[in-house]
Amino acid sequence: MLLRITLIGLLILFVPTLADAQPRAVVELIEDDSEAFIKQLNNDGALDATKIRQEFRDVYSGVSSIYVTPFQRFASRIPGWSFPIVEKPELGQYRYLRFAWKRIDKPAQTVGIMIQLNSNGSWNQRYYAGYRSDLASTWGPMIQVDKDLPSEWTVVTRDLFKDFGSMTLTGFALTPMDHGVAGLFDHVYLGRTIKDLERASAEAFGKMPLKEPLTLLHLGNLWEDLAKGDVKVTSPAVRTLLAGLKESVTYLAKMLRGKPAAVDAKQIARWIDDLDNREFQVREAAFRALDKLGDAGIRFLQEARTKARSVEQRNRIDTLLKNRGIAHGALTGEQLRLVRAIRVVEWAGTVKALEALDTLVKEPPDGTVLADIRQARERLAKTLHRSTITK
Repeated sequence: MLLRITLIGLLILFVPTLADAQPRAVVELIEDDSEAFIKQLNNDGALDATKIRQEFRDVYSGVSSIYVTPFQRFASRIPGWSFPIVEKPELGQYRYLRFAWKRIDKPAQTVGIMIQLNSNGSWNQRYYAGYRSDLASTWGPMIQVDKDLPSEWTVVTRDLFKDFGSMTLTGFALTPMDHGVAGLFDHVYLGRTIKDLERASAEAFGKMPLKEPLTLLHLGNLWEDLAKGDVKVTSPAVRTLLAGLKESVTYLAKMLRGKPAAVDAKQIARWIDDLDNREFQVREAAFRALDKLGDAGIRFLQEARTKARSVEQRNRIDTLLKNRGIAHGALTGEQLRLVRAIRVVEWAGTVKALEALDTLVKEPPDGTVLADIRQARERLAKTLHRSTITK
């Protein structure tokens, strides 16, 4: 069996399951392994049109966040949740909350974003940014943490005892409020102290040093792990790559410059174009050819879908993608790997990483991740610019 380096040990101290009763200094409420948590947010049985899912492309830390459409998803009592909030917490008690959020909106639709904490039936513990919608304005007490909407990932750290006094956290609500597109939520932790939260954040970004440098064999294993659908595999892989940035950035930049196996792109384009042909027989022949092509045609179909000229063409593209196990908007394993590798390079936060992203913007490994590369490059450029100014 090949040796794999993973960041465990201290990490185990901070990642309980929903029903984990073991006292600890930090409780992870939302990070990568959030499927069970999402299922609990069923609006106490009164589900509405709100959609909630894991988001793998736009994350604050790790490999996934939670995407929620207006209005909200909540549960007043989550199994295993009974977290005491007190002034002087002992082991198993807490005082501070840290979370990251982002609102996806068009300017004309902007309202606000909120999280709500339930304490034994009471929702009168709320934080919001932006401004309250008409519906939310009739609710009880809430604290505005920022008058501006978080259009980019923003981290908030609050003293729960100072804000709300003694309480017992039993439930949670993710509330983008009405209008707009969605809210994103990530990196939610309870801690006894700020120092404990800082340590948990350092864990999430792989800032715990490795005992030994990453070898080429280790890097190859981690590269394979990045393409897997199980976040319990990909999350440690990302953290390990971040902990070994000295070796991983150069390796990932090289791997990202690799090109997919050669295919006849012009022929594929003709087949996709024929999906909209007037003649049924031509459409059928093109459909069969693309279906036979298999996974090699996925990225071309995904790119073409956004430019489909008719409902017929779009429906046939959707069917072809579905045949390959790719739902609309979903990423293939290879695309997930590219997106995660791009984020690791960005999070390296160095000039070398920025140069790697500059190169990838000009020669992306896959057209479907070009936007991811551009956005990562812009964010890192801003971060480095701010760092230069403050020095």
